[in-house]
Amino acid sequence: MDRKCLRCDGTDYTCVGDSPVKGKWQLFRCNTCSFVWRSTEESYLEPYVTKLSQERIRSITWSYDPTLK
Repeated sequence: MDRKCLRCDGTDYTCVGDSPVKGKWQLFRCNTCSFVWRSTEESYLEPYVTKLSQERIRSITWSYDPTLK
């Protein structure tokens, strides 16, 4: 399936979980904007999610550096 992030249209995502009932749904996280969604939400959620530009994503996210604790 050609999957893309519902918030930034990015194609770089990671599957971060599966449903307790095998094969019902998967949980994805966008590696660009950190948006998280279930595979069962893709068909109806898109009209309700505000799209973000790459510039806006950069202005509201930051890199995590664990050495700075």
